Amino acid sequence: MQTETGVQITRDIDAMRNTFQKFARKYEGIGLTDFVRVATEAHFESETEIRGVHESHLIRHGKRIIAPYPNRIRLVLCDDGLWRETHSANAMLNTSDTIHLWAKVAAQPRLPDLDLDLDTDPERTSK
Repeated sequence: MQTETGVQITRDIDAMRNTFQKFARKYEGIGLTDFVRVATEAHFESETEIRGVHESHLIRHGKRIIAPYPNRIRLVLCDDGLWRETHSANAMLNTSDTIHLWAKVAAQPRLPDLDLDLDTDPERTSK
C-alpha cells in the first residue's frame, strides 16, 4: 500500500490479519459507523485483473470524520476464484510505519501511480 508519505508492504497472512485488526480497532475506537468506497474508474486489463480508482468516505453517524480521499487499486482473480486486492495507493498521509495510525488526508491529495515492481511489492495471492 502506497500513501503520499510512504509504502507499506505486508508479506504474510498473519501480518495482514494483525494489521487489519489494528486498523479496525482504530476506527471502532473513534466511532466510525460507515466506511464507504465509491468507484470512479474501472479498467479491465484482462479476465483476471482490474485496475481502478475509488473514493473513500469515513463516516460517523452520518457525518464525515475526515475529508474523502482517492484510492487507486489493483484486483487479481486468484486460483481459488476470489478477487484480491494486490496493490493500492491512496492520498492518506501516513504519519507512522503502520496502517492503524493514519492521521489525516492531504490538503490537496495526490494519488500516486501503483508501484507494480513485484520485487519490492509482492502480490498477495492464495496458496
